[in-house]
Amino acid sequence: MNDHEPVEELLGRGQRRKPGLPRRYRDEIPVGPAPIPPPVPTPAPPQSDAVPAIHIPEPLEVIRTERNAFGVFREYIGRPSHDPDQFVSIDDLSDIRRARREPNHDAILEETSEELERPWYLPAKNPSTFRILDWANNGNNSKSTSQMQILFDDVLGAPDFNRAEVLGVKVKRETARFDEAMAEDEDRGTGWIHTEVSIQIPDGKRHDSYDDVSTFQVGGVSLRKIVPIVREIFADRKAEEYHLTPFREFWQPDEGGPAKRVLNNLYTTDIYIQAHEEVNAIPREPGDVHERVIVALMLYSDSTRLAQFGSASLWPIYLFLGNQSMLARELHHLAYLPKLPEELLRDYWLKHTDGDGLSADVITHCRRELMQAIVNIILQDKEFQEACRKGILVTCWDGIKRRLFPRLFTYSADYPEKVLLASIKSLSHCPCPRCCVPKSRASEVGMKRNADAIVKFARVDDQHHREKVSLARDFVYLQGYGMKSKAVEDLLGSQSLVPTKNAFSEAFHSAPIAPKNLNYFQIFPIDIMHQFEIGVWKAIYIHLLRILVAEKNRGNLITILNSRYRQVPKFARETIRLFQKSVAAMQQPTAHQFESILKCALPTFEALLPPPHDELVLDLLFILATWHGLAKLRTHTVDTLSILKITTTTLGSLLRKFKRTTCEEYDTRELDKKTFGDLKKGRKPRAPAKATTGANKGKGKQKAAGGPEESDKEDAPLQKKKVSKKKELNLDTAKIHELEHCVPDIWMFGATGSFSAEPGEMEHKIVKVFYGKTNKINASKDISRYEQRRAAFKLIGNRDPHRLADAYRRRGKKKKGKGKRAMKPKRGDAAVEPGDPNLHYHIPAAFSSKLNIPTWLSNHPGDPALKNFYNRLRDHLLGRCHGREFDGDEHQFSTEERNDIRVEYDELREHTTMNVNYTTYDGRRNQDLFNPRTRPDVMVLSREEGPDAHPFWYAKIIKIFSLTFKYVPPGVAPWDAPRQSVHVLWVRWYGRDTNAAAGWKKRRLHTVGFVPGNDDAAFGFLDPSQIVRGVHLIPAFAYGRTKEMLGESICRGVKEEHEDWKFLYVNCFADRDMLMRFMGTGINHGRSRQVDHEIQQMIESQNTGEESESDVGEDPEEPDTSASLAGPSEPTRRFTIRIPAPRGSARKEANDELEGGEHGNDYEVDEYELDEDEQNFADPVSDEGDHDDASEQEADIRDELADSEEEEASSSESQSDSSDSLEYE
Repeated sequence: MNDHEPVEELLGRGQRRKPGLPRRYRDEIPVGPAPIPPPVPTPAPPQSDAVPAIHIPEPLEVIRTERNAFGVFREYIGRPSHDPDQFVSIDDLSDIRRARREPNHDAILEETSEELERPWYLPAKNPSTFRILDWANNGNNSKSTSQMQILFDDVLGAPDFNRAEVLGVKVKRETARFDEAMAEDEDRGTGWIHTEVSIQIPDGKRHDSYDDVSTFQVGGVSLRKIVPIVREIFADRKAEEYHLTPFREFWQPDEGGPAKRVLNNLYTTDIYIQAHEEVNAIPREPGDVHERVIVALMLYSDSTRLAQFGSASLWPIYLFLGNQSMLARELHHLAYLPKLPEELLRDYWLKHTDGDGLSADVITHCRRELMQAIVNIILQDKEFQEACRKGILVTCWDGIKRRLFPRLFTYSADYPEKVLLASIKSLSHCPCPRCCVPKSRASEVGMKRNADAIVKFARVDDQHHREKVSLARDFVYLQGYGMKSKAVEDLLGSQSLVPTKNAFSEAFHSAPIAPKNLNYFQIFPIDIMHQFEIGVWKAIYIHLLRILVAEKNRGNLITILNSRYRQVPKFARETIRLFQKSVAAMQQPTAHQFESILKCALPTFEALLPPPHDELVLDLLFILATWHGLAKLRTHTVDTLSILKITTTTLGSLLRKFKRTTCEEYDTRELDKKTFGDLKKGRKPRAPAKATTGANKGKGKQKAAGGPEESDKEDAPLQKKKVSKKKELNLDTAKIHELEHCVPDIWMFGATGSFSAEPGEMEHKIVKVFYGKTNKINASKDISRYEQRRAAFKLIGNRDPHRLADAYRRRGKKKKGKGKRAMKPKRGDAAVEPGDPNLHYHIPAAFSSKLNIPTWLSNHPGDPALKNFYNRLRDHLLGRCHGREFDGDEHQFSTEERNDIRVEYDELREHTTMNVNYTTYDGRRNQDLFNPRTRPDVMVLSREEGPDAHPFWYAKIIKIFSLTFKYVPPGVAPWDAPRQSVHVLWVRWYGRDTNAAAGWKKRRLHTVGFVPGNDDAAFGFLDPSQIVRGVHLIPAFAYGRTKEMLGESICRGVKEEHEDWKFLYVNCFADRDMLMRFMGTGINHGRSRQVDHEIQQMIESQNTGEESESDVGEDPEEPDTSASLAGPSEPTRRFTIRIPAPRGSARKEANDELEGGEHGNDYEVDEYELDEDEQNFADPVSDEGDHDDASEQEADIRDELADSEEEEASSSESQSDSSDSLEYE
């Protein structure tokens, strides 16, 4: 942020000197895929009675669809018997909150009565009783207003509700009868099994066989079998949303151009297609002509607390199917795991052994054994294994029999559970569940040698691996060796294995429960929430707080940081919420809060640290936000995966540079509870207490830390100072290493949202509701009963003919199931709802006030915002009447032409809100809500051209108007001119700073500022149809506010106090759709898509293999210079918006304020106490594992890595890890 001479040319909405018409924004409604082409008749093969000696499977037919409106097409592997996207409507593609519809009770399907062989509401007595029981058993324990509305609409308002049917009903008796009937009904019951498991205890004694080893029984296991769940799912009508045939999806933006692979859901991946081809290659039994379908099993488990107070918890395993879209995926409860009862185990140990107390190693081993024993029960079920071998014949929802083959693809979990499931040591020298890269190499994420190592040293469940584990178990159980004995470590230590038989390994080799060539180590993909948001990013964020505390010369930086975050505006409905009072000491922070902190981090951390550390921190935050946004995309292309791979390389390099420069500069200490208490009260952390001697005896009432006996002595020794523990940023962690696995995981299993932990975390809310209904004694058993009851009500409710009719109506089907996609209504349709996704925008008909233009203008004389207001308004209306392309109303009409506009009664109607619908990058319909007071910022397409062109202009909505006028051109009588009603936005324009360092190479957000009020382009009018969507603008806090841009005006809000922020940053990380718009890689952004030239260069360099790998083979001890931290030699901040005070002076004022430690009016001091629960936000347990003494076993891996390092170092000795070499090029 350097001083420079102000540029004379004033910047308005981009580069204004270039001629040409702007790009008019045309809203494009999302559409489903093109229909599957009809089959081509082929002659039947000749009949033959000869039986072939060898089964040769017929190749599956590849069916290719046409391109849809956005250039997307599919290649199916085999002709699908069912296409869930065949009748997709705009409602199915919309995420917009719509007004509640009235049930369409008259549109009952004709075939419904034929399908229902028995009353749909059984085992309830009648429909009325079922509806009330259904309502009572769903939703929260305390019914909300929305749930009460459901009671009135769907229960009491149902056409078949009969008051007489519920008179005299005893709820307890009806519920018990319902439960008994469900347990006996095999069609609807899912069979919860309550059992116990046995685990063998290594007692340190010799035994002749495993039969002699002591066993310990663990009860409280509740689980279900997989096959009944699968039968139930595919028989339910909800299964019509499932994809039965996999396909590859491609994007071909230009007809005749290259097609690019698209990855999103699991059923679009090669591993799914491979499994589909495998089951179709299995020889068929005589007469077996049924379609074969893969049932894609995906598991998730995570322990959760059931109550806010106490220790009650539940450890559920959830099952969901990859056949269903990640956007509508349903979770099915598979098992509730008990925790190891350590006290009972200790009693058992003392009773059955003669040794010392139970060691921690044995307890840890027993936890592993318990987990594997429960998984073994689920996977070794005979019915399940037989289904994996031969399939199960199921009559599906549509009456067609299909043969279903279950296959396990993924198991999502947090790191502690992954190592438990993978049977490896936690936080050891090979901490990754999927490869044997040493922990000491975890910080090399992004290096080429690291990317090669995760492939070369991938864990493989082969015969050698199983024999080693089996032999180690013999040492422990039969020979009596300890868990960490030399014999065991010599066998397992080099790969951080444990002497536990893995249930997945046993199941994978006993039946084809997973696709071939997929060993069980590969089923544990990265989880962005646990591995990054509350893993890598949380650790970096906490260390940044430590650095801010350690910076002694710039005031209370934590208070300034808190103040900045509190001033960040919210965005969208739930995307970025207002930050709480202190982001540095949050109470039980969630993953969403950490995500929002990262998205808004660049403006809030700017200029807190002195150069060159400030520039490096901002570089790191920018790349972290970029990586996070790309990794969480729900739809990927080859291009986005290339960018993500390059970003991973850059992120790893910046992390290493950050650690060896900025982190080494500061003496960072642990942020304990007392420190956080000081931070929340707005104080700097208190220094350690001074030493106390006996000379202070009798002075005051405070006693020494040693207690009364010691402090009363004259010769009491000096008390030791309490110094916080030194904390350094640890890059050698498993979670940082897992970032390298992100791109391969997406290629294998689809977008990370397909196997994300977030649906499982949301499902935890359900079991917590169930827990509130239990007696708290045998909670897991009671919860399973409530879950079964809920699932039963849901299945029966899906057969309700009135719900079916309403569901079919929403999907756009006719009575016979044939229909067309929903048609786009005309704008003048009277029946259009406020939430109708077909419209681009909606402004409610109700208005808040009426303004008479002459009177209103006379009431605000001299207001610069109202200069030429009426003339500009008429110019805008004339431009719309003439059909001119929008150019920011730069064309001025003559007075005679303006007089052709006759505004009715010279009156404007003011509205308070407006909704704008837009199509997201992944083909969904979403909505932004605008309010001039709280959410005023919008973006429209720019008309800039050239390599430095920016795709958008930005404006702040001052008021939302509607008006009625007549356009009376010469030769037309006023009474013949039609009345026209239009919506108009009165806006204040932002100007973009084209000289500021911004973009993907500079790693900075684009900068805007208000156009000075004395410029003709400062204010204008905007057609709402030109809005692309809302934009998140964050103030540039480091430069403060100014009153010089505009005098007192009604265009400001009450809280703005006649001041404007000098500059604001365009937050391209606000959400994933925003990120794709700025990159220009959103496949469903249609004609408004404009690929950023820097992004295009990155894609081309990746495709040609010219990506930068500046840090490959780097010397970790390589000296660095401040010049390398500063980045390019040109000034990093150059601004061309003319303001009274140059930007450099603003930076100087900010530095003076920070160095002086004084707080201005913008930084109020926090004044609330630290709660007890907030200690969980203090420094987490160190990610330091037990470093096993297995140096000999590591030799082979180290030698091979060293060889590759030497080869790379020889070719890159001259490369430094400077910011110049870290650019994407």
